[in-house]
Amino acid sequence: MKEKVKRFEVFLVLLAILLAVLWFLNPEGNYEPILVLIGLIITFFEVLRRRATSRGEIAVQGLAHEAQENNNLDNALNPIQSSGISIEDILAGIDPQNYTGIQITQFVKRNSGIEVVWQVKVHNIKPAFEHDPESDLYLVFSPESQEGESFPEVIVAVFNRCFEGDLAAISSGDKAIIKGRVSFSELAGEYSLTLKDSELVRFSKIA
Repeated sequence: MKEKVKRFEVFLVLLAILLAVLWFLNPEGNYEPILVLIGLIITFFEVLRRRATSRGEIAVQGLAHEAQENNNLDNALNPIQSSGISIEDILAGIDPQNYTGIQITQFVKRNSGIEVVWQVKVHNIKPAFEHDPESDLYLVFSPESQEGESFPEVIVAVFNRCFEGDLAAISSGDKAIIKGRVSFSELAGEYSLTLKDSELVRFSKIA
């Protein structure tokens, strides 16, 4: 269809050039009816072109909306899983029983600031400073893989106070998926793990 329209447009251009030449050779000729006809035909094709373009845009928008709905459905059916380096790998990487001090320092430098998404077990949530309403919130958690252990590894995720409403619904023992950036603190030559700039992705209540 597009090819036919292009050919017809070329024909109209050639016809207009021919009329211009004839008009130049014979200025007294009656060419107005033909020019009016060409103008009407061009207008008609322009209307058809705009309608076709409009339908194409509507079709594209419909496909985009359908793709977004499918994406939302996929997210609902396939919950976000842990991503990035795992908690267990980080804890093992800073364990003096596994590596030398130099190896641990290099591991800390490589992994500081990387973004991760972890599935965790929540222990409690508390403000960094009890009497400061602007202080950060600390979510204390342990790796989900350590569930049932008597002394699980306890880790802190630091949340901005603006997320207080999101965290209010979480209780001790709940499972949560949190996102944040890996950070390390050094005390007496040993490193501990902290999650900074944390956000709550989702959580599930205990039965």
